Amino acid sequence: MNAKKRTVLIIDDAPEDCLTYRRYLQKDPHYAYSILEASHGEDALASYREKMPDCILLDYYLPDTDGLDVLAALQRQAGVHACAIVVLTGEGDTDLAVRAMKQGADDYLDKARTTAEVLSRTIDNAIEKTRLQRELDRQREWSRITLASIADAVIAIDTEGVITYMNTMAEFLTGWSSSAAIGRPLGQVYRLVAAAGQPAAAHEPIGPIAPGAVLELTGPARLSRNEKIAIPIEGNGAAIRDEDGKIVGTVVVFRDVSERKEAEAEREALLAREQKARAEAEAATRAKDEFLALVSHELRSPLNAIYGWTHMLSNMPPDAGPELTQRALDAIQHNAQAQLELIEDLLDTARIANGKLRLSIRTVDLHLLAESALDSVRPAAEAKKIELKTRYRSDVQQIDADPDRLRQVIWNLLSNAVKFTPEGGSIELSVKDADGYVEMTVQDSGEGIAPELLPHIFERFRQADRSTTERQRGLGLGLALVRHLAELHGGTVAAASAGPGQGATFTLRLPSRAARKDAAGEAPSGREEGERPPAKLAKLASLTGARVLLVDEQIETRELLGSLLRQAGAETATVASGAEASMRLAPLAGPERPDVLIYAITTLEEEAYAVLRNLRAGEAERHADPLPAIALTAYGGQEGRRRALTAGFQVYISKPAQPAVLIQAVAALAGRPMSDSP
Repeated sequence: MNAKKRTVLIIDDAPEDCLTYRRYLQKDPHYAYSILEASHGEDALASYREKMPDCILLDYYLPDTDGLDVLAALQRQAGVHACAIVVLTGEGDTDLAVRAMKQGADDYLDKARTTAEVLSRTIDNAIEKTRLQRELDRQREWSRITLASIADAVIAIDTEGVITYMNTMAEFLTGWSSSAAIGRPLGQVYRLVAAAGQPAAAHEPIGPIAPGAVLELTGPARLSRNEKIAIPIEGNGAAIRDEDGKIVGTVVVFRDVSERKEAEAEREALLAREQKARAEAEAATRAKDEFLALVSHELRSPLNAIYGWTHMLSNMPPDAGPELTQRALDAIQHNAQAQLELIEDLLDTARIANGKLRLSIRTVDLHLLAESALDSVRPAAEAKKIELKTRYRSDVQQIDADPDRLRQVIWNLLSNAVKFTPEGGSIELSVKDADGYVEMTVQDSGEGIAPELLPHIFERFRQADRSTTERQRGLGLGLALVRHLAELHGGTVAAASAGPGQGATFTLRLPSRAARKDAAGEAPSGREEGERPPAKLAKLASLTGARVLLVDEQIETRELLGSLLRQAGAETATVASGAEASMRLAPLAGPERPDVLIYAITTLEEEAYAVLRNLRAGEAERHADPLPAIALTAYGGQEGRRRALTAGFQVYISKPAQPAVLIQAVAALAGRPMSDSP
């Protein structure tokens, strides 16, 4: 079996001693030694640099120096634990041996007592000790690099609470360098403060802790990096034990949780926003469901009255007096008007939501509009013995506005006040100047508005307590329309109330001279899109001698309008389709040609436009004057109006057409005079 190889450097100026050590080593059965010799310190250092021996036998007494100086030079040159060093001393030089061991020697030998066995065993022990020390050094360096590289901060303290180690992350988080922190009490470096900036000394893990205990730092502790910066941290501390289990210190491990805390706060805020949005969506859904139920109720109520009175008229006994007949007709007209207003509110809301509601701006007298709106609600107010008061303190009377829409706004505010003011109450309408605006206020002594409802009073699908609103007719869209119409005029509307039973105040602010452009450019019609139809007209037109061709696929409407036109004096022919209308119109010329065409556009919209385009094309070929045509439709909307006028209709009227409005339009197109009869 081949012996393992070792290199030994003998540094001794006594040749006989060197020869003895050589002879001893050659007797070792386990190793094959390569032996180097040096008698001076400089030679020894040079030989070490060249051969890098496994062990050095160093005599303390040398001609040019002593063994301790050589030992120090070797350590400076090769580092501690680079190779095993055994110091050779004379008899009685124990103190020298101890000094050498403290300076880094691995062992020592008394020359007088050295034998081959002792020499081999001492070299073996020294080399093994050096190997273990090098391994321990590597482990310590690995631990140092690892601790310096990890993301957590690490601070070690002894049993007195003094810092013995601190890694790079701990330096960064505390703001202390390791060299400045080591040797200081932990409390000076690891300074915890509460969120409000007060010291949190109770959280500081200073000194040893109970055996087996673990200190958790999961509270709201913040580490003070400097006077201005404190960062949230979490971590723990645990006891450091030696090989015998004795506590020799404490290690504190902590980390910066700023990003996590920010992410948690962001998640919580996001969750809160999502929960709020969900609650609002659910509330909006419930409100819409309630609104749809209310729409169904409000639309069915006048229909029920109309249906009932119509049934009564059709089954009325011959001896029934004219009073009952008139009562039935008045009820039918009143409920039809109420249903029309409900539908107009819905259409206005849809137009606003789609951005299709247009204003026709012109100069109007605000005081006259206010008086007109007051007159419209006066009968209802008088029925409840409500006092109507006015106070005008404005020098501005004329403003730029859409008179119909502005009247609608004022009427809605006044009507709302009448609804919710109890019998014997009062309502005051005031107008005053306010910094370039005209401010109109409607103040009532009514039921007031609850604080929780006040911020939502102008929202769609929002209503007060149903115990109150169920006593009133309507869909609750009036105030939402008021707000949108006020904003379209460049103004605002606000509500105020001291609470239930304290009355309410609505304030409308409008620019005194708003710069507006008329968005119309539309052909004249019975009424502007979305305008409230008048309940009565002062005059009715005479259609005597006028020839009218009426096209409507619905027989009931055809018969109704035909009878209405004939009652007004017109010679009326009715057809049910565009094909029949084309056949009627194609050969007509001269005195047989109708004066006016009324085309009811229903589901066959394209057919109606095609009929009129063909009519206009034939007229152009014959160089004939265009036949005046009225489009009568239940669809409404600006796009429908545009398409009808583009196709060649002169007038566009939305259903349900007021009889007087339709007769007026026919008279205007046929060139007939107005009648003086009401």
